[in-house]
Amino acid sequence: MSSTNPQGSQGSTAVAVVVVVLIIGAVATLGYYQFAIAPSQLKSTTTSSSSQATVTCPSAACVNVTTVNGAASSPPGFTPDTVTVVIGVNNTVFWTNADNTGTPHTVTPTSNYASWPTTSGSPILSQGQTYQWTFTVPGTYDYYCTLHPTVMKGTVIVLAGTSSTATRSSSATTTSPSPTTTP
Repeated sequence: MSSTNPQGSQGSTAVAVVVVVLIIGAVATLGYYQFAIAPSQLKSTTTSSSSQATVTCPSAACVNVTTVNGAASSPPGFTPDTVTVVIGVNNTVFWTNADNTGTPHTVTPTSNYASWPTTSGSPILSQGQTYQWTFTVPGTYDYYCTLHPTVMKGTVIVLAGTSSTATRSSSATTTSPSPTTTP
């Protein structure tokens, strides 16, 4: 003869309900933070050509480049596709994947690795993610999206600044739409 314990079954059900409620609450809190709180903590502007919100570099020493909607199918994928920077003035380029189609993109150097020594460039950037690189050696640096190499190409022209500012170190940063920064 088997016996069942109705209280044990009810206790397990109550624990399961509490766990489900906690999980739903955690997911709702993270979603609210990601879409309501985090975007307001980033400086944003609206581009006039596509009326989409674009995260911009938080410093005056930066030049901003964004991907356009449908960048994978219609050039130019990066806008502007050619930028000129001056070492010590505005030699950090800040790329934002602003492609509202949800298409991921990369920023990958194709030439002149003197100031961009990694051939890998950015990781794959989802919509809203950013990548930045500080150029420290004058030259012309071509780059492209490894996922859309025929239509997404760009160039950074780096001009010499004063000798005291040309010794700053290079750095790369990728950020998600949240305020978390990963090297």
